[in-house]
Amino acid sequence: MEKWKYVISILALLLNMPSFGWSNEDATEMASVFGYYIGQNATLEKVMQQHPTLLHDAFNAKRCFDMKFNRSFKYVEEQLFAHTDGALKAQMIENIKGNLLEKISLVDATNFVSRVMERCNGNMEEGMLEAFSRFNPTFIESPLSEWSQGFLKRYMAYDHPKAKGLNFEMSYPASWVAKEANRPNIVQKFIKVNDEQFLMFQVLVFKLPYDGDVLSEADVKELLQRDNLNELMEGLPILGAGFYPLETYPGIWVESKMSQSRGRHKVEAQLMNYFIFTPKYLVLMQGHVSTSFGDKQLKADKERAFLLFDQISNSLMIRDNYINQDGI
Repeated sequence: MEKWKYVISILALLLNMPSFGWSNEDATEMASVFGYYIGQNATLEKVMQQHPTLLHDAFNAKRCFDMKFNRSFKYVEEQLFAHTDGALKAQMIENIKGNLLEKISLVDATNFVSRVMERCNGNMEEGMLEAFSRFNPTFIESPLSEWSQGFLKRYMAYDHPKAKGLNFEMSYPASWVAKEANRPNIVQKFIKVNDEQFLMFQVLVFKLPYDGDVLSEADVKELLQRDNLNELMEGLPILGAGFYPLETYPGIWVESKMSQSRGRHKVEAQLMNYFIFTPKYLVLMQGHVSTSFGDKQLKADKERAFLLFDQISNSLMIRDNYINQDGI
């Protein structure tokens, strides 16, 4: 009953307009969001018309979904059609609705309403939660709001070769992209890119050269001495540092900055580094925010991004801490 899914690829072909700052991949993803939303609403309308007993449940499912995702749809709609007349939009909607089933059985209708409620809770088809989250204007403006509203995914590093035997998991915003890295110690990196800024959070694991008791709080706090920090950060300018215990282990946070020139552009970046010391491993989590719009923009972006980085780092769960002697 969801034949509209199969016309999503056609929608991208209908976008015979300039991308206006969006790539072809972006336009295709926007078309997917547009088709998903229009197709779902059109199906719910048919359910309410054909099965009055489901009117209340279908209305509640639509309202639930709209409360969480309507802003994303409106943003996509504006981006897709801002520079076109209404004909292209009308043609898209007609194509989507034309691929829906005319008659929907009560069983299928009931199942579909239940499915929309599951989608409302973030249980969507692969890639769609990420797409709706990515184009939510609130999340674009305030990265932390995505976290506070619970739009999250869970990353699990179990038996990952780069983790060197350390099994852990952590949460990250649903709109961010999880990617493998080329460098040998980076287990995973999570990336968010928009027109004005680049956000990244990566996790590195290093095997310590000894295998013994966990470092004490006093041991770790010695790293906060200026000479030790300079050595630890390999000469990067240090803007602040402090003690940061996590998962029963001692650690420190260090704020630093860097700049890099690419052609005529100078990219400024600020980093929040979290060093966590376990008996066998050093876990380094690094949040990175950068912009090419100067120090003023970077300062504003940093304040918002660092609050989110704190939440992501605090979601780290080292699996070995929760396994009993029976391995459960």
